[in-house]
Amino acid sequence: MSFKYILSYKVIIILSIPVLAMSLILPNFCFAQTAETPKDFEEAKGFGMKIIKSLPDATRGAWGEAKGIWQRTWVKWWRNDIKPWFRAMWYKRAKPFTDRIINKVRTLLGQEIEKREPILKQEFEKEKQELKQELPGISKGLWERFKELLK
Repeated sequence: MSFKYILSYKVIIILSIPVLAMSLILPNFCFAQTAETPKDFEEAKGFGMKIIKSLPDATRGAWGEAKGIWQRTWVKWWRNDIKPWFRAMWYKRAKPFTDRIINKVRTLLGQEIEKREPILKQEFEKEKQELKQELPGISKGLWERFKELLK
């Protein structure tokens, strides 16, 4: 990407922000084109309320159109450019690398599991025996335990 391209992109963004703001504000000045000026505070308040009430509708319409255009553009861009690029990068670069790492981890873990398997079986048997011995004490009901606490 060249410097000229980046600079022109930034200029477009910077210039589009005030244009967007003005496109939302300027249509509301049509309410100010009356022959009479407000005579008291209540008339001015009514005029101001008209403007304030019209803003949500104006922004809703503008944002609805902008959202539709943006979604159509984004979907095209995603489907045609971004998604194929990510897919190609994954299958060319990332997938082989991750597959190698996963295979190394599996071989190391497999060796370690084979070494520790007899020890783990012995520990499992010990735990099983301990649980069998503790099971009669655990099977007491809540009421029996409460009675023992009170004694």
